[in-house]
Amino acid sequence: MGTVVAPVQSYPRQRVMDALTDELLKVAKSEASVRGIALPPDRPAIIAAPVPMDSLTTVDALCVLDAVLGFKLKEDVVRTGGYDSVSEALEHLVPRIQAIWDKRKVKK
Repeated sequence: MGTVVAPVQSYPRQRVMDALTDELLKVAKSEASVRGIALPPDRPAIIAAPVPMDSLTTVDALCVLDAVLGFKLKEDVVRTGGYDSVSEALEHLVPRIQAIWDKRKVKK
């Protein structure tokens, strides 16, 4: 009789992207409102729009991923100084989050 090995769960990239995008859009809209920045009308344009988001609010946004990933991310995943748009944040964060996921899954 062989040993039963549980399948390795793959990185939930789309769920991470969806949840993080939604949360960062809220941050961007709030920042735009406070700074008097007019946002474009459609979602893809807002994602690309130049809206500064500081590192503290970006770290807060990561909390939405706790349930998706099954663990909490450390603050250092976010770049010091923050990001200039939602798309910039996603481009930086998603690969870093996947690298953390991969390391955690290898250890298990």
